[in-house]
Amino acid sequence: MKKLFVLIVLLVFSFSVRGQNKSGMSLEAGAAYYYPFMGGTTKNNFNYGFSLLVSKRFRNVKVSAGMDYATKNYHYQVTPTAFDPLAKREYDMQYLDFPFLVDVTVGHFPKADIGVLSGLILNKVVGYSIVSEYNHQPPVRENDLTIPATLGLTFRLGITFSIPLSQHFALNLVPFGDVKLVNNGEGADTNPHEGSYRTLPDNTFSLGFHTGVEYLF
Repeated sequence: MKKLFVLIVLLVFSFSVRGQNKSGMSLEAGAAYYYPFMGGTTKNNFNYGFSLLVSKRFRNVKVSAGMDYATKNYHYQVTPTAFDPLAKREYDMQYLDFPFLVDVTVGHFPKADIGVLSGLILNKVVGYSIVSEYNHQPPVRENDLTIPATLGLTFRLGITFSIPLSQHFALNLVPFGDVKLVNNGEGADTNPHEGSYRTLPDNTFSLGFHTGVEYLF
């Protein structure tokens, strides 16, 4: 997975280098926080992501494409019994996303530009593991679980705040919401007594916050 991540970074960077002489090109490196709504009695761990985007501006419209590495980690707890000593189960997933985004500037202000961001994101699960904790027993970690080959598809809608830092640099702040149109897996299984707990879980709605530093060529 790390080799694939590095390869995509190099491809995106090489694309940006070829576009340096074109007016309106930019390159952004960013980080994000994600809060997926998994449902039931689940609780989120800290979920984060890193992204690299190449953009082209057409007046008040910015079109962006690139890649993003993101995590989805959550857990649920249950009361152990004499027949089932399970106390906690934690899910850990890693995604490689390919966003295609359009940012339309709707307001110019002295200290920031405000825009509406929308677009589609292809999602590929690249890592999946489960940790099960038991009463009076050592935890069990299951690595390299089966990952469906299905590509997921997410719709993103957000608001962008672009703050100029200098002639070539800008700070972008983007609160956003994601709606899953095509799942990679199935809905979250929060009941350990029903179905297979190893089935890749998924969710319909997530909130997030992205921050990035953009270099304008």
